[in-house]
Order: sequence, then structure tokens, then C-alpha cells
Amino acid sequence: MVTDQLLLEEGMLLDAQAAQKADNVKKDKLGVWSETKTGMIYQKSLDKRFAEIVKTKLAEYDPGKGRSNARGLSMLAQSGLEPELISHLFVKAFLNVIPRQKGKRIKRSSLCIKVGDLIHDELRIRHFASVKERRNLLKKLFKQFDKRTYPREWRLRTIKNYFEAEQVSWQAWDDGQKQIAGYTLLLWFRDGTSLITAPTSSMYVDPTEEFVAHIDTMMEKRVLDYMIYKPMVVKPRPWSMENLFRGGYISKNVRSYPLVKRTGKRDVEEMLKHDWSQIIPAVNAMQETPFRVNPTVLNALSWAMKTRGGGIAKLPLADDIPEPPIPEGYRVDEKVTKAHNLKCFLIHSANREVKSKRLAVNNTIKLGEKFKPFEAIYFPHNLDSRGRAYPLPAYLNPQGPDYVKGLLEFAQGEPIMDEQQACWLAIAVANAYGNDKVSLQERADWTADNEDMIFSIANDPLMDIRWTEAAEPFQFLRACLEWRDFMNEGFGFMSHLVIPVDATCSGLQHYSAMLRDSQGGRAVNLTHSNRRHDIYQDVADRVNEKLMTTPEDNREIARNLLGIGIDRKITKRQVMVVPYAGTFQSCIDYTRKALQEERFGKGVPCPWGSLPDDATEEEKEAIREVERAHVILLARYVWDSIAEIVVKGREAMDWLTSTARAYVKVANKLDGTAKQRAITWVTPDGFTVTHYAVDVKKKRVTSFLDGRVDLVHYVTTDRLDSKEMAQAVAPNYVHSMDACLLRAAIMRGLGLARPITSFCMIHDSFGVHAARMPEFLASCVKPAFVAMYQRNVLADFRERLLLTPGLELNLPPDQGDLDLDEVLRSEFFFS
Repeated sequence: MVTDQLLLEEGMLLDAQAAQKADNVKKDKLGVWSETKTGMIYQKSLDKRFAEIVKTKLAEYDPGKGRSNARGLSMLAQSGLEPELISHLFVKAFLNVIPRQKGKRIKRSSLCIKVGDLIHDELRIRHFASVKERRNLLKKLFKQFDKRTYPREWRLRTIKNYFEAEQVSWQAWDDGQKQIAGYTLLLWFRDGTSLITAPTSSMYVDPTEEFVAHIDTMMEKRVLDYMIYKPMVVKPRPWSMENLFRGGYISKNVRSYPLVKRTGKRDVEEMLKHDWSQIIPAVNAMQETPFRVNPTVLNALSWAMKTRGGGIAKLPLADDIPEPPIPEGYRVDEKVTKAHNLKCFLIHSANREVKSKRLAVNNTIKLGEKFKPFEAIYFPHNLDSRGRAYPLPAYLNPQGPDYVKGLLEFAQGEPIMDEQQACWLAIAVANAYGNDKVSLQERADWTADNEDMIFSIANDPLMDIRWTEAAEPFQFLRACLEWRDFMNEGFGFMSHLVIPVDATCSGLQHYSAMLRDSQGGRAVNLTHSNRRHDIYQDVADRVNEKLMTTPEDNREIARNLLGIGIDRKITKRQVMVVPYAGTFQSCIDYTRKALQEERFGKGVPCPWGSLPDDATEEEKEAIREVERAHVILLARYVWDSIAEIVVKGREAMDWLTSTARAYVKVANKLDGTAKQRAITWVTPDGFTVTHYAVDVKKKRVTSFLDGRVDLVHYVTTDRLDSKEMAQAVAPNYVHSMDACLLRAAIMRGLGLARPITSFCMIHDSFGVHAARMPEFLASCVKPAFVAMYQRNVLADFRERLLLTPGLELNLPPDQGDLDLDEVLRSEFFFS
């Protein structure tokens, strides 16, 4: 198996080299080599270097000299474009056309006109945006461009159409003027960088040997940027105190990586001071869990995507949506033309958005076929700065979407020996189908009541495709197979199915526990109850109460929203992001998206109407205004309802935010680097989180057609960024605590009299065998959570910060009366 693994790792390197070559060939052919990984890095360094040259040259321009200024200098100076932007556009054009292979040459005129075109385009858009109404129009356009990642050519064509509609001439410079501007920059670049030869006697521009050699060296160094990590067929190299920087893969063909992302050899001394005894074994346990690919599910995935063409079981379409045929009258009737163009535009947008999803499914199928023959495969893991664990392999890994999770099962089986263990298998079937909001017994009963369907699906999943309509289609299919086999074999059946249990809004569970919040705790199932509390529905219920008592001035809007139907699907995302410092603006955005996806996208009539193809801009804006009024009122009620239900959670977040802001104010007056003045805290199991955001002095220059680009970076300061530190501390803190719970649960599982050794862990979703789930929940997950919050962790956080000289901090919010031992009796804490 070691030989197989070495061959796999050699193949990963060869794949990376091939991917780099293909990317370079493709981008070269499209004339956008600057967008390759090497090109982007090289452009960034050249941008800075050439910007200083351009800045110096432009400073020589004297408005009083008139024609005595060089013509190119005069044109560039009068354009009003920043030196950084001019530099960026020249370097972009230069890298896109300059040959990087011997024997190829570029005509000077071609490069100059390309440079002149880019600068002219930006100049014209700046002119268009100088009028307020047009500037607002452009803002909306660019927001749509960025949202849908439109290519530069499409952006330019769209903007030119608006110029024409506004009767503004696009042409400002003719080809001769563009040549002059480009040639001026070419000479500045030649004389200032020595990267090209462009003698006035020659019609060609040639790269110097220094330039070609530097590009070749950079490409060799960047090849590993194209590497896609794959599963292993031997146990990964274990992490240890002696090995904090090269885990997982066993050869040097694979780029090494650290246990904690973004750490390096410079951090060794500090890392060795920490206690890793409860951390490293947990990470090793995850990456040493053997999995295997289920061939039946793989066959179903391949069939659904390739034979059925996707579009079922939550899969993307396998092929692009074709354009509709050109309608009669397209070339003579403006309304017909606009309507057809709009349809084509929406189809192209949909095709662009689904491309990456389709690629991910197809890559997963390929990897599934590749690793299907192996009896065991492994997924190397490492941690982020908060302690959250992630597998390295892409596409095929236990943290993938439903179709990936359905593919993977534990390679080692555990026999189901009693009714309680069998019940957990039945619960997994019901959960995957989507019947997961009722009691555990009701879920098990649902599986028993639907055995005919389950057996029919398991016996012929390509004929009985009811599994494609489940909440988690491929996990449901995999669970159907397991339930059929168990029922056929009975007790003693060796189960390989991953049984996942999920937290109820994990972030709010942690906040409720640390502040002993009984009201919030009940809402997220920290207390014993005969029914499963659903905080998303609780918020929806409260929103509906508010809508029914809305004041007169908003009553019509409220009636419309009540008619749409406000339920947990409309409020879920907003509640989920609250523990992670969600803002009211994010609440508005998620509310609008939920309405679109869960109501109007599923056939519910929109109360404020649709936008007809021939609507005027004024009519469209009027409809948008009505939409905004509905979304904002609903978002306000959702926001207020969350605060009323999760009082203590909001208090904890506000306290963490204000504490970080107060700390930064004092810390920035102290000596040392920004990292030395970082906020640090230690999770209950000993993981040290380092939270810092550096205040970087930089100038952002907008390139309208290429998006916003950080064109100039000044020297990084030693100051902490107060805004970033305050905004990120609450989400980072709660993520560090849920990561701690995950590791603590694993450590308790490893310490059982008969250790649990197979884990499928995804942040706040924990998976083990059905046979081990009763003991895992009762002896590992629940007691680990209770133990974490025996101490006042926020008080510990404050005491650590108070070691900073001169710092004064408010006390954490008062704790409530929640009895944490209730968690031990909660049926729905994780379920």
C-alpha cells in the first residue's frame, strides 16, 4: 500500500504540472495570461514597481507649458487616472501579450494599441460617471457584474450600450492617440525596468533574458498552487510535538503544510509552550479513520449526472442550458430584440453560476471511481487558527455536500446488537429523508412505517427514484441500503453507515451555556423536553405575531407578507448567522434571498409584481422601492424577534465586540508588532487562539472594468485594526468553542473502555457508527459540553486581557439560571 500511496502522490504532482500547463495555454489563447496564478503574482510586484516610475514621470507635467510637454505625457496627465491605475493597466496588457517563449515576438504597435485601449476605456467610464445619475447607474451595474462574475468583454459591451442610450460618444482618443499613450508608457517601462528591449529602430518588443528566466523560475515555484490534494490509501503521517509542520502525505512530491494553518517555523518556540495533549490525538483520530466508497451510491451518482443529465437529487444540470431560437421579428422589432436578449442574458448567467458545481460533481465521480477499489482510504486533516478541523483532499472528503457524504462510509464495521442501536439506524434514515423535526421515537417509527418505499429504493435505486426527492437524497439512498440489509440480516449485522447528529444552532447553544441563559437554552434544546424546540420556527412565529399587530402605516405590507407565509425556512439563515456577528444589513440580505428562493422561486406569486420586459426604468424603480419596503419590514421583525428570544446571546456578542475595541485602543499604544499585541485566549482543552487583524495602510484604486484592485500597498503598520478586531472576535470565539467540543468528544470516545475509533466530524455535526451512538452521546458529547462551561469562560477571557497594562474592561454579562446538567438529559441537544 505504501507503493500505491507513493504513486498517488507522484500522480498528484504530475496532475499539478499538467493543470498549470493547461491554465497557461488556455489563458494565453484568450489573451489573459495575467490571470494565471503566476501572472497575478508577477503583476502585483510589477504594478508597484512601475507605479513609482509613472508617478515620477507624471510629476514632470507642467500645465503652463502647453505644447512643450511631450504629447503622451500630456494625454496621460490630463486623463485624471491615478498613476497606480495607469501602471496596473499597462502591466496587465504587457503580460497578456508579451511572448514568454523563444522564437516568438510581439509587434510594438500591437502592444501600444492594447495599452491605449485599456486606458481609454477607463477614461471614458470615468467621464460617464462624472454625472451623478449616471454614477448611480454604474454602481448598480458593477454590483451585478461582481455578483455574477461577468467577463471584461461583456462588461465593456454593456457599458457601451448605456453610452449609446445616453447619446454619449464612446470615442475620445483615436487609434493614433492610443498608440501615442501606449508608446509613451512602453518607453517608461523599458527604461525603468530593463525587462524588455524596444529599440526605436525596430517594430518589435522583445522580453529580456532576465524576464524570461524570472517567469520560468516563478512558474516552477507556483506549480504546487495547482495541486489538488487527494485521499490517502495508507494512514496519514501522524501529528506530534516533534512534527507540527509536515503531517499527512509521505513524500516530498506533495507540498508540506502545518498542523495549524498560517503557522511556520518562526512560531515553533511559542507553539511548544502550549499543551497539545488534548488536541493532537483528536486530529490524528479523525485523519486515521478509514473510509471507503460505496459502489451503489457511486453508480447512482454517475447515473443521475451522466445518464439523466443532472438536475435531480439537488445536482446541477450536466450541460449548459441552450439559448432559445431567435424569434420572428428579432432584427426589426426592438421589443422582441430586447426580450430575446434578456432571455439569453439570464441563461448565460445561470450557466456561468452552475459551472463550478458541475465541475465539482464530475471530479467527485472521477475520484470515486479511482478510490472505489481500495478497502480503506484516509483524509489528512489540519486546523485553522480557531482550531476548526478540515480535511485536505478536495471534492471527495467527509465534509463535502450530500452527494459526497452519501458516497463515503466507514471502512470498519460495527455490529448492531440491540434495539437502541437499531433505533439510531432508523433515525438516520428519517433524518436524511427530512423528517428530523420530531422526536427520536417518531423518526424511528417513520422508518418502520415506510419500509416498503425504503426496500423498493434499495433494491432498484435507478428505477425507484423517490430517493431523489429527499432532503438529503444520496445520504437517504445510502441509509435505505443499510436499513434493508439490517432488516434482512437482523442483529449482528455489520454496519458501515455514518450516523450523523447535528447541533441545534450550535453558536447559540454555546452562548446560552456560557451565560447560563435558560430562555435561549430552551430554544436551542439545552434542556430536557418531550418535544424538539425549533428556534427558527420560534422566530417565525414571533414575526407573524408582529405582522398581525403592525401599525396602520405598514398594514398593507404586513398583509402581503402574511399572505406569502412566513415560516422557519424564511428565518433560518438570519438566526444561524447571529452568533457570528451577523449585522442588520446581513439580515436584510438573507431575508431577500430567502423570499426569492423559498417563495417566489417555488411558484408563490410576488405581491409587489414582476418586472415586465418592456417596463421603463421609472416603472422598474417603483417596483424595486415596493420590494425594499417589504424586505426591510420583514427583516426588522426577524431581527427584533431574534433579540427577544436570544437575549443573552446578543449580550455576549456585544460584550466581546466592545471588549475587543477597548483592548485595541490600549494595545496600539504599547511596543511590539501587531501579532505580539494580538488578543489571545485558550479553549478549555488548551488550544491557543491568536486573534489579530493588522491595520494595513493601503490605497485602493478602482478599475471599473477589472473590479476593485489593491494596486498599492504601503508598509504594513504595527497597529491593530480596531474595526476588524471588533467585528471578528465574536465569530472567532464561538468557532473556537465548537471546535473544542468536537475535539473533547473525540478524546472521551478514545478513552472509553472499548474505544470509539471511527469518526466523521464536521464542526457541529458528529458522526459515528449506529452501534456506538448511544454511548457517544451519553458519555462523550454531552458531558464534554457540560464540562466546558463549568467555569465562566468569558470571565477567563477578560482576566487574560487584563494582564495588558492600563487596560480597564467591563465585567461580562451576568449569568442566568440555566442548569447545565439539563444537557445530560436533553434528547435533542444533538439529534
